[in-house]
Amino acid sequence: MADGELKVELDTDLAERVRIFAAAAGARVESVVRDAVAGYVDDWSMTLERLAEFDRTGESTDAEEALSRFQHAVAARAKNKA
Repeated sequence: MADGELKVELDTDLAERVRIFAAAAGARVESVVRDAVAGYVDDWSMTLERLAEFDRTGESTDAEEALSRFQHAVAARAKNKA
């Protein structure tokens, strides 16, 4: 196995779902899987960073504040696309 190469076996059902998704997106299966794994790892990395910050500071954000920030970010993104 070359450096950076990782082979993952998927069950038949998941492999078919990935193929269907890739075809519908006009993307290569490898790109779809790579993007999905990267997104998952990035999400977990961010979660672990936030947990470490909470452990360090004891400060947290309540759900309503987080939702408000999310809604503002979505609105700004939509405005930029318009």
